[in-house]
Amino acid sequence: MEFRLPDLGEGMAEAEVVRWLVAEGGRVAEDEPLVEVETDKALVQIPSPAAGVVVRHGAREGERVPVGGVLAVIEAAPSADAGAIVGDLSEPGTLAVEDDGRAAQPPAGGRRLASPATRRLARDLGVDLDEVRGTGPDGRVTPDDVRQAARAAATAAAAVPAGAHAAAPSPAPAAPGERIPLRGLRRRIAERMAQAHRAVPQVTVVEEADVTELVRLRAQLNDQLSPERVGYLPFFAAAALRALALHPILNASLDGDREEIVLHPHVNLGVAVDTPEGLMVAVLPEAEALGVRELARALPPLVEAARRRELPPERLRGSTFTITSAGSVGGLFATPIVNAPEVAILGVHRIFEKLALREGQVEPRHAVYLSLSFDHRALDGAEASRYLVDLARLLARPLQLLWS
Repeated sequence: MEFRLPDLGEGMAEAEVVRWLVAEGGRVAEDEPLVEVETDKALVQIPSPAAGVVVRHGAREGERVPVGGVLAVIEAAPSADAGAIVGDLSEPGTLAVEDDGRAAQPPAGGRRLASPATRRLARDLGVDLDEVRGTGPDGRVTPDDVRQAARAAATAAAAVPAGAHAAAPSPAPAAPGERIPLRGLRRRIAERMAQAHRAVPQVTVVEEADVTELVRLRAQLNDQLSPERVGYLPFFAAAALRALALHPILNASLDGDREEIVLHPHVNLGVAVDTPEGLMVAVLPEAEALGVRELARALPPLVEAARRRELPPERLRGSTFTITSAGSVGGLFATPIVNAPEVAILGVHRIFEKLALREGQVEPRHAVYLSLSFDHRALDGAEASRYLVDLARLLARPLQLLWS
């Protein structure tokens, strides 16, 4: 049978094959993951419609397939009455058959049983699955098993004496002249950035904010809340949301076809997340109702799920205002590209120390640069600057944010 790419929704026209989970010639069970594809919205695993042997892939990894195009040719298996096909379906050659239909143990020397998502987590954390003891049914490795192995490896690495070398080598740098294909999320980023650069007349304004009290307050909170720690992002997000209430034109999108600026009743806050595959925007819906404490609970798991590429599609679309923060990496300030059709994006940068003149006295202070890129078709520089001034004022008084 020819298995054709289904319409996964959201008006998609095509998808890119990211990774085949079953090789040509490998066996697959009905409804088990067959291939991982990427649409404009999300990374999706598509299950096999039938049990059998994968005779041929319809596209190589990195190629695009239109909706209705052939994804794979599958030779149907005999009736399930003869036995059940079980085993690790993300690796060929590890399938087994048992007459009673129960899951079989992997063959001696075979690969560990694990779902594709668990294997992806293991790769992200640098864990060798073959060295992990699975606690799931029939010895299947679970995500918790992988995380525990990663923690154990980190503890062992911390105990290595000075001058010794860790077991895991550092990844090799790209060789001069090497060609790296634009695939998956990186390709989507390239397309969206080029489209936004062509379509949006973008301007960026920058403001400096005094965050001395914020640095002091965060240190006090973390001393009292240890081991639970609060980052800076919840404070910046809370201040950005409060400032949006004063400047609703920034929480809008531009409908070019109808020549309308659409003001949104809620703030669906987009948070740019740096993943191993590239930048993606995770969405926290109706965030205007959240304060610092709620944001401190909601943002970390959202960001972590985005890094693992495990967010559902509804958390990857519909943002109305986006924050991007590279402060932990470095850089004085940047000019982020507007996440169209939104009309503005806020960049939060590295907090730095400086000497400032206050009431005739030179004092050490902490400051941060805030950059706001905006669509000049929807608003002007004066309104953008007023937003940043109000944002800086809110950040200078963090106790008001904490108890609002």
